[in-house]
Amino acid sequence: MEQRKIGRKSLVWFVTVSLSMALVAFQTVKFLDMADWQQDARVMAPILPLPTAKGKTNLMEVAVRDPELGGYVVTDGYGFEQASAQLRSWRTELKRARGGAKLEVLKQLMATQFGMVAYDEDVVSGRAPGSIERSRARLAKGREGLIALATKYARVQKKPLLKSRALYLALSTRYVMGGGAQSLSQLQALKKRLPKSLSARVTLMAGASGARLGRGMESELTRALGELNGAGRVLAHLLLSESKASRRDLSFRRDLYQALDLGAQFGKETKGQLLGQAMMIWRRGDPRQDFKKPPFPIRKYAF
Repeated sequence: MEQRKIGRKSLVWFVTVSLSMALVAFQTVKFLDMADWQQDARVMAPILPLPTAKGKTNLMEVAVRDPELGGYVVTDGYGFEQASAQLRSWRTELKRARGGAKLEVLKQLMATQFGMVAYDEDVVSGRAPGSIERSRARLAKGREGLIALATKYARVQKKPLLKSRALYLALSTRYVMGGGAQSLSQLQALKKRLPKSLSARVTLMAGASGARLGRGMESELTRALGELNGAGRVLAHLLLSESKASRRDLSFRRDLYQALDLGAQFGKETKGQLLGQAMMIWRRGDPRQDFKKPPFPIRKYAF
């Protein structure tokens, strides 16, 4: 009986000591692994979360907007409902209007429709609050309605500048809908009749549509920068940076910094797209890049 008790105590002691030794060994390995990880972390390049943007952003629809119509852009759902009611009122008025009054009503219809389309574009792209599903469902129809109104206004407007602005509105809307080469060709034919602000936007669309800018288009796009809005300047600097990077001209870094510095004002989705494009341009233009010194303000893009 006594021997059985001694044997039981020995077994308990053996198990306790074994578990203690195993625990010490585990903690030692864990500590060494952590030390190795920390050492590696000091020498490894950071891994950046790259979005799958493939060089595309949702800024072109903003970049090509006529600045003269900026005051009509709707910014929230309540404003959209007000604009919608105003649009119905203008349509009723159009049936009764004659002569110059009819032209003015058409102008108001076109501008109001523009503001509503801009709102839906902004909601779908995450730049404005609202129901993405609702805005996406009515966006194509809204754009078609805007093209029809702008074309009708251009047809009856006798003043060359106002006619050209209306045609620009119709063609640039068609362009962002995927009108491609045909819309761009018509815009370029119209370019000489447009004010500088809209001519610069045509230059931007032409630059974005080509496979490579070339030195001549680079110069033209650089001259156009002062006439573009924030979104337009972001895209222009990206295009210039990409073009320079393709021939390993390290001045691409300056344009890349400007693009992402200006782009930091936009929302998370757009910033993710810009960051993805910036990383691709950086790798193309400087294959020996130092990951500790990116040529753009990376802190402004922390998610």
